[in-house]
Amino acid sequence: MCGEAICSKEGYNAVKRVWKKGDIVELCFDMSTEIIRPIPYGTQILMNRVVWGANSITTPSFDREDPEAKHHLALRRGPIMLARDEELEADITAPIVPKIINGFAAVELVKALPKTQLTAELILEDGKKITLCDYASSGKSNENHQSAVWLKTK
Repeated sequence: MCGEAICSKEGYNAVKRVWKKGDIVELCFDMSTEIIRPIPYGTQILMNRVVWGANSITTPSFDREDPEAKHHLALRRGPIMLARDEELEADITAPIVPKIINGFAAVELVKALPKTQLTAELILEDGKKITLCDYASSGKSNENHQSAVWLKTK
């Protein structure tokens, strides 16, 4: 019991034991950085409901997938989306190719920079690194500041 690992499943997990003052529960989560790619959809008709007061109307609109979408990816570390930020790197639109290890993006956590909750370095295929931060902290320095979760790839 004490000092022993318990394998958990998805959802809720019960740890049954007699608890004593000073007992510690240490949780370890898989925080591998997952690569997310856009889901292709081609074209579709979207039904938009517009509501004002007690009245509403449903109007169709035509949507065509951006042909550049397939050249983008997003990075999720646990529940946190990572973002490129102009304050951390000059050209956030430059295409990247992340190094992939066991199906996950190679990312190293670094000391959090001011105004960020999480700062990480994404290792690229060519060995270079780019600095990323958590999306919630990105783009906070001024109104014209840009950040991006969908990162352009080569």
